[in-house]
Amino acid sequence: MTRMYELITDERIDFSESFLNEVFELLLKEDEDLKRYISDFKSDYTISTLGAYNNKNKTIMVNPFVIQSVASAIGCSSKTQALGTIKHEMEHASNLRRLYEGGNDIESLIVRYSLVDYMVANNIRYGLFVEDDANYLALKRMENYKYDPGERLANIKAERYIVNLLKNQRRTKELLAAKSKLYFTYERGYEDNGVYLDAPTYTFLLNMGMLREFYLLKKRVDQNQYSFDTRVLLGLPLTYDEKENEILRRMKLRRVQR
Repeated sequence: MTRMYELITDERIDFSESFLNEVFELLLKEDEDLKRYISDFKSDYTISTLGAYNNKNKTIMVNPFVIQSVASAIGCSSKTQALGTIKHEMEHASNLRRLYEGGNDIESLIVRYSLVDYMVANNIRYGLFVEDDANYLALKRMENYKYDPGERLANIKAERYIVNLLKNQRRTKELLAAKSKLYFTYERGYEDNGVYLDAPTYTFLLNMGMLREFYLLKKRVDQNQYSFDTRVLLGLPLTYDEKENEILRRMKLRRVQR
């Protein structure tokens, strides 16, 4: 039994400040290179969200009250919700690391789209064709939160971490809840336009006015046969069957008949 599994499943361990700090330390130990991109971790009851990562001062903040409220509303434990929140914010730090690594792989490219306002503010180009100012881009990115590929990445990797942690429980309520959250995270942003599914990353680029980036990404995707796993992770085109059935098959879930 790993310490992380013990923290999440042992009912004798309470949801507390020390619990949050230990979860963070354990996650950081799994990827110690992230220390360069995370300067501080703290609870902050003034933020209105579950958590936040400030990519300027590299601070992660979580709001324990919001975490408990959301956990209660969706029927999962506060400890599991806290783990997902912390992992999510650490994935944003990982995205910033990927930006500075400057890779040419498809995930690095799409992470850069999500950090476009940060790139413009810090004069990081990587072939970016955007001319708008950083504040405008930050506002537009907030307006398109649902389609933001960086948010999808952070959500998916956080929820996938929890599913993998709990997978040996087979069909416990907590594991089923985690799988359901992961399913809806995969599904996020895919919308039926009556002919095909609009891919969330394409929608993001179009709504952001990043038309040149949209054209180049679409050309790259059309020329490569990316796997289902890559496409669903990065918000790239899926067929109806892949969205409606393949995700469920991968997670061994069944659609509830209404």
